[in-house]
Amino acid sequence: MSKVVTLSLLAALAVSSPCFAQSNPSEPSTIWSHGTTLSALGGVATASSQNTGALAGGDLGWEITPQVALQGTGTWFDRGLGAGGFAAALTVQKSFGSPHPAAPFVTGGVGLYRAWFNTSQATNIPSFYSSRMTGPPGQTSYSFTDPTFVVGGGFNLFLSPHIEIRPDFEGVIVFNGSGSYVLATFVFRVAYHFETHPVTPR
Repeated sequence: MSKVVTLSLLAALAVSSPCFAQSNPSEPSTIWSHGTTLSALGGVATASSQNTGALAGGDLGWEITPQVALQGTGTWFDRGLGAGGFAAALTVQKSFGSPHPAAPFVTGGVGLYRAWFNTSQATNIPSFYSSRMTGPPGQTSYSFTDPTFVVGGGFNLFLSPHIEIRPDFEGVIVFNGSGSYVLATFVFRVAYHFETHPVTPR
């Protein structure tokens, strides 16, 4: 009987020891699964009917897996004298390959774009907006809020387990029932990852 008990105890230890080794919190983790990011961004935006102008903003990201992340972004646009814009968007980012120091990605999502104009100062108002300026005589200030699609792509470049830079190109497609207006942007982000991301050389 004692031999049976001894053999049973040894078998139980053999099965449980690998599980304990996998869940031991004292061992360093080499694979991350999800996390949170905070980014600051800057860049330029251009459109065929307006001059190139600066943009700035920030975003908060949620990494669902090492390859898929959700991102909420707010961006202010300088559209020249007497004009401006603000975009809010929720996008999905899909990276390709394992988390290396450099990995390409594509992104897409939806949002809103608010544009404002002072017609006494602005000299280059897109027809997408000027055709809707139907206020009373003497009105000079107008604002419009329209839905958007956002598409783009770029590279994730890890400088350390917590710091990443992310250059990318995006197209912000603003639309309503009468047409569309496209902003082409180059954006440069500096992101902080709250969870450690081991940087694996290629």
